[in-house]
Amino acid sequence: MWMRARLQENVDRAALRMHDRLAGTTGFEVSAPRASAAMLFSVALHGLALAAIVGMGWSTAHATGGVAWVLVVVGWLVVLAVLIPQRPGLPDDVTLLDPSDAPYVHQLVAELARAVGAPLPARLGVDPSFNAYVSEVGWRGETVLVIGLPLWAASTWEERLGVVGHELGHLRGRDTARGRLLSATSSALQRNVRLLLDPGADSPFAAVRDADEVEFVGGFEEHVARALLRLFAVPPFLVLLAFERLRADDQQYREYLADRRAALATGASGLASSLSIDVKGLHTIAVAAVHRGDSPFAALEERAGRRTSTTTPPSEPPVPAQAPGLAGVLASEQAHRWDATHPPTPLRIDLLSRMGSQSGTALPSAHLCASAQGEVKALQQRLTRQVSDDLLEGYF
Repeated sequence: MWMRARLQENVDRAALRMHDRLAGTTGFEVSAPRASAAMLFSVALHGLALAAIVGMGWSTAHATGGVAWVLVVVGWLVVLAVLIPQRPGLPDDVTLLDPSDAPYVHQLVAELARAVGAPLPARLGVDPSFNAYVSEVGWRGETVLVIGLPLWAASTWEERLGVVGHELGHLRGRDTARGRLLSATSSALQRNVRLLLDPGADSPFAAVRDADEVEFVGGFEEHVARALLRLFAVPPFLVLLAFERLRADDQQYREYLADRRAALATGASGLASSLSIDVKGLHTIAVAAVHRGDSPFAALEERAGRRTSTTTPPSEPPVPAQAPGLAGVLASEQAHRWDATHPPTPLRIDLLSRMGSQSGTALPSAHLCASAQGEVKALQQRLTRQVSDDLLEGYF
């Protein structure tokens, strides 16, 4: 997909640049990339949006005649679809945890937050995904840490602490607050492009070029309209591409720093191991268990138990990749990564391996971990149906 590939190329190149800047250090000696240009871009764009809203208000107050009112209605539809910011919220499948219902899970996160040096999230939640993330929700920007129950079940304790430590590392750097304006800008630009064109299109004239003769003759006007829409999508896409280039270095730098903060608190080996989890394979295992009528959590925990007996001991960090291998990471389309916004996994593991074999500054006690696991087990039983349905929907 041509447009999506151009956006991903920004992330890949920034990930490699930031890796090279951090490779010679084991702490936080490298100064953060300047993100002022991206912030100014965001402020200017939101200023234009405000000016457009004010202009539409003036036009509405002074509209006369049928044609003017049609233009006003169309203008407001465009403003509502493209310019009005959306209230940040949590997905419907997130279950928030009250401290009285899961006190040990809250205590576990609180201890990890202290170890990482991060503020405590305002809310904790779980969902049916193989993922974990922190986010700011609502107009006031309340911080929420969400942990996927399948990911928790499929992970060893070292991996769980590493993953949660990474997300808390973002809170220590105030990455969610810093990125809120930038994310809003990116979302607005992407909505502009999507109104005209799916960013995955190969080229503006792909529909006309690829149409067979019969279909082309029968739907000439439709294909011309599609081609024109794709052509009109090019300018807003170029603006989006320029903005993503401005913020790419800072975004990737903060992912690496979140890794380092987690590694100092919980050890590097657990986080490095979690980065290499085969999510697709685990998803297949969980779906197969649901089809058999078994618990997906039992199947995932069994697989985590196997990895516990075969993974590298905490005292032996992963072996660093050699420089030629690192340079060629981005040449492979199959390079493993957690998702499209994160650096490729080999680059992240290489930086973690350079930190040495420290076990972490403050690990939770075995009693606290066991108590928190008991609460998670109760949540798994309560949400098994939701998770099973979600797995089957993703499978089909």
